[in-house]
Amino acid sequence: MNSKIKWLFLFYTTYISVYSQSYVGPTSFGLGGASVTYTNDVWSARNNPANLAFIKHKELAMSIENRFFIKELSYNHITVVMPLYKGSIGITNSLYGYTLFNQNHLSVAYGLKLLDHVSFGVSLNYLTLNMADIYGRAHSITGSIGLTTTYFDNMIIAISTFNPWRSTYFNNPSSEKTPNYYKIGVQYFYSPHLKLIGEVENTNTQLINFRSGVAFSMLSNLTFRIGMATHPIIGTFGFSYQYKKLSIDFTVAYHVVLKASSQFGVTYAF
Repeated sequence: MNSKIKWLFLFYTTYISVYSQSYVGPTSFGLGGASVTYTNDVWSARNNPANLAFIKHKELAMSIENRFFIKELSYNHITVVMPLYKGSIGITNSLYGYTLFNQNHLSVAYGLKLLDHVSFGVSLNYLTLNMADIYGRAHSITGSIGLTTTYFDNMIIAISTFNPWRSTYFNNPSSEKTPNYYKIGVQYFYSPHLKLIGEVENTNTQLINFRSGVAFSMLSNLTFRIGMATHPIIGTFGFSYQYKKLSIDFTVAYHVVLKASSQFGVTYAF
């Protein structure tokens, strides 16, 4: 591919994917981005607030994504989750980009169980967009809603939506609206050591995306994950190693045009 065209494609696809990215954290990254049904994951604070209802302890997590091994495209996250009242609250901050172009996403989420097999969650999100000195900074406030059920044996079904009312950036002359997405997924427990995950995502900026993954535990403290997504076409592989209250995750992803990315994460449960 011509180098100029490749760079244009790189920044366009990266801009779109970050602008409307529906998942964070190495767990989902290793499953092709499938995230809406993954309970007991600290990154539920962003991926699906309803799943916060399954977290019963304080947890702190950080992750660093090296997108296509270009430092200007780094994507860093930090989140903290703690039980509150009948559910759990999660605060997440994500930073993408570099000095001349960067995006920040701060969210506060809360999830709780409405019934024995049904959990519900909401989040409030504050977005900022910085585009060099001459363009200044734009802001937006939006939210997300999630619903998860464990009613069926060996199965989790969940649905989540982000920014359903298409909020607009403040201080933006073009009155550009922030992207939104809807996703629904199923997780099937084939055995105590094997999980099968599938998810469909629809956004206003991309084609319908199908994500799927497999998580299998070879040892009690070691889990491997493989996954794929259709838009863009990527394949992923990762693992998680748990030592007492510390969990270490590492994942690599391969894009058919832009090649490899990696993500490293650490989670500590108090």
